[in-house]
Amino acid sequence: MALIDFILKAKRTGYAGGGEGMEKRFDDGSMGFEIMTDQYRYLDRYNGFSPFAGSEHIFDSGNTLVWIMNYFGGVLSDAPDPKAVYAFPKDDKAPYVLQTPG
Repeated sequence: MALIDFILKAKRTGYAGGGEGMEKRFDDGSMGFEIMTDQYRYLDRYNGFSPFAGSEHIFDSGNTLVWIMNYFGGVLSDAPDPKAVYAFPKDDKAPYVLQTPG
């Protein structure tokens, strides 16, 4: 499997596939997802809710780091229910319209 195909599969299986409530808690207190195949291991860990910060790592079968992405975000104080906002990216038919200020 090509690395890009694994990245897409891991993202769909991880947060986008289930989101909060489906993740596991790691020993350091962070939350996230771990997905393994014969070829790769995907590790997504994050801390916080709003704001939140995290990183995704992919290791090959020899445990060499081959890809990393860091992220940070949050919900604006005047936004609707934060849980509804976080649900939006996971559902392409979500009934929410998000607008940016300005």
